[in-house]
Amino acid sequence: MERDPVTGLCTRRTLQRRLERRLDALGAEGVPGALILCDLEMFGAIVERYGTEAGEAALRLAAEAIRSAVRAIDTVARIEGGRFAVLLGRIPADQALAIAARISTAVRSRRLKWQDASVPIAVSVGIASYANGEEAAALLARHGGDAAVPG
Repeated sequence: MERDPVTGLCTRRTLQRRLERRLDALGAEGVPGALILCDLEMFGAIVERYGTEAGEAALRLAAEAIRSAVRAIDTVARIEGGRFAVLLGRIPADQALAIAARISTAVRSRRLKWQDASVPIAVSVGIASYANGEEAAALLARHGGDAAVPG
């Protein structure tokens, strides 16, 4: 499995392969799943104001918070820049929504301690439900998904 060098999470490529397997198995299982998409808010502003190292520290902090809010069977990946995704399988929509809310709360509970500053971090979270016949690349390309989760 490929790992993101900054966060230690799965890469987009690994996530896409796992999503393709889930979509292939969906027909036999008949149980839907979801992809939670997370954007680290103010990521660019953190990098601009405090530098690349602070941006990477914010990414690691968000990654830890996201991992702490999901189930052990879920796949968490950094897909690019300040974007993360969580692949949920075999889960009804209401439970996916609850996990997305936990992610938002977990990230907002953290603060980046950098130099003399304490910088709040947060993520925008959306859910993309997946169904039989969808393409993994198209699903990953969605931004925000089917339902937004208030932060």
